[in-house]
Amino acid sequence: YVFVANPARNTVTRISVPSLDVITLEVGVDPAVVVTTGDYARAVVFNEGSVDISIIDTETLDAHTVSVRDNLNQMEISPDGRWAIAFYDKAKAEQEGTSSSGIQSQNEISLVDLDIGDHFPMVVGFNPTEVADNMSKYGGFVPGIRSGKPTAEHINQILTRITMVGGLYL
Repeated sequence: YVFVANPARNTVTRISVPSLDVITLEVGVDPAVVVTTGDYARAVVFNEGSVDISIIDTETLDAHTVSVRDNLNQMEISPDGRWAIAFYDKAKAEQEGTSSSGIQSQNEISLVDLDIGDHFPMVVGFNPTEVADNMSKYGGFVPGIRSGKPTAEHINQILTRITMVGGLYL
């Protein structure tokens, strides 16, 4: 089978390669990415507009939806087909012209176990928004930076630079 996302209609279409049979299935809002597992038993759809992932059985078209973190725009599947990871891809957002001027943490991810449909929200490192909020609550500040969102953006920028330098070093 070949699966095609139809974002304008909030559907995914399954096309049978030998017979060219076409079946369309409703999924979440604005399906942005469709990936099949290595064994072709499941199609996994990242619905960017409804902030969830649809797990579809390729034969029966039974679908199960799992909610994920907000502000993510990309998804990949692990090589063994057991996990889906949703994350924020800044390059994709810039290419599509959808990047926002607000803070987008590149450290927040959503892991979804495709076998049991469980969601595991994670932050790799620390969450800049949470750190900025805690600093403000307890009277801390960064000299020359306003508290709240500007502090979170400043921390995120520093974290991104440190991570980039560390990644290049490796």
